[in-house]
Amino acid sequence: MMRIRVILIIFIVLFFLSGMTVFPVEWEVKTVINTVWGDAPPGVGFLSPMHKKLIEIRDSFPVIRDKYEFGIYGLDWLGFAFITMSILFIGVLRDPVKNKWVIQFALLCCPLSIIFAAVFAPMRGMPWQWVLIDSSFGVFGAMPLIIILRDIKKIEKA
Repeated sequence: MMRIRVILIIFIVLFFLSGMTVFPVEWEVKTVINTVWGDAPPGVGFLSPMHKKLIEIRDSFPVIRDKYEFGIYGLDWLGFAFITMSILFIGVLRDPVKNKWVIQFALLCCPLSIIFAAVFAPMRGMPWQWVLIDSSFGVFGAMPLIIILRDIKKIEKA
């Protein structure tokens, strides 16, 4: 029971923080570009597909904010979804057996996130590395959930 609680608390906090990272996304993109590649302007030397895409994303923010402000608003709702979904797991903390459906649902979502990344990232012209990053949520998210579900099943048998 203690292992379930510890893993769940870590999972909830990380899931919540994933949602929070959406709000300062413009600053985050600028920081990644400057930290990884420095201040090299586009067109100077070789730019990896990821660097090119991040520059394109960075440069799109002022346009979106000025002309299509509702585009940024969609990011707010993405963050909201992550934050509210993290709250679901509190029920599992309170009663793991009764609320194991939350873990089962989350485990179903993990492979779906990989499928979505594999299908929609190329359709939107995102670099292949993006698929790996997005898919990692499904892979690394499933690991603690599998452990939790196994522990819940042990409690049920006892």
